Amino acid sequence: QGNEQKTRGVYPIAIRSLIHAAEYQCSSDDERNLQRVLVSVEECLTKITSVVLRNTPEIEDDLSKLLDQLKKTNINGRYTNYIDRLSRELRKAKEREGK
Repeated sequence: QGNEQKTRGVYPIAIRSLIHAAEYQCSSDDERNLQRVLVSVEECLTKITSVVLRNTPEIEDDLSKLLDQLKKTNINGRYTNYIDRLSRELRKAKEREGK
């Protein structure tokens, strides 16, 4: 569902759906699909602007929860790169101008 929304360019809805999918994958130990979903979350996050984050604060809340979950399961640093990239893209999104 999230990937379909991403394809249609509905990034605020897509990212929330993908974050929830990632949370599920993380708790189910489906690492392969989790990595795919995390890439999609990052792709959507590059399209999110500061205006979207202000109008949809749930995105940042959901992403914070996902990052916390990833940090808890980051055994041997396997999610460190994802955590770093998602955190960096969130900071960029907070500064990004646009609709």
